[in-house]
Amino acid sequence: GFRDAGNGEPWEGVWMSLNGGALTQTEDKGYNELQADTQKLFQYCEVRTGGIGIIDLAFRTSTEAWAVGGSGVIYVSRDGGKNWSFDSSAVDLPCNLYNVKFFDKGKVGYMIGSGGILLRKAFAA
Repeated sequence: GFRDAGNGEPWEGVWMSLNGGALTQTEDKGYNELQADTQKLFQYCEVRTGGIGIIDLAFRTSTEAWAVGGSGVIYVSRDGGKNWSFDSSAVDLPCNLYNVKFFDKGKVGYMIGSGGILLRKAFAA
């Protein structure tokens, strides 16, 4: 659904992950309509995951988004989700990452994974 960015500012849109690591997004509020044509509603966003699924996504700011998924993958977008880059922070961890959340107006973020993994990222103000 519609959520706040990590800095407390509202952002509009819905993100949906698909099999194989694909992400789609819409800023159109028409998705609430049961008859909405989802193929026209959602735009494909290319994330080169190599087929590894994206499980969660959160915005740290109005333009910076972080996505996490299977095999400890982390991706970041600094242009509102148009382009994504791989972040190697968890590349050596044998886990899936299930959740990403930002706090303190986007200054700190946590990524939670299997096996008790908890990653913390701190950002400059």
